[in-house]
Amino acid sequence: MTKQEFINWAKDRGYTQDKFGHLQKTLGSDYIRLKLSSTAVRYERQIIFSDGKHEWVRIYSGYFSKLSINSKNQLVGLKR
Repeated sequence: MTKQEFINWAKDRGYTQDKFGHLQKTLGSDYIRLKLSSTAVRYERQIIFSDGKHEWVRIYSGYFSKLSINSKNQLVGLKR
């Protein structure tokens, strides 16, 4: 899979690109980010602390060359 194929797949699922070129989506009260580099993607979730500060935590990651879409149109190949 190429980076552009991944971006197209994510945008079809409601992700929008931020000013840094990463893809973001809100799922209920969760903020999800697909942080893109030239060769890989990181699936991250935003953690908000009681003092209002936040940080992004990596949940999964994978190289574009190892990613694919299965017959159910789901992404396959991200690792913990």
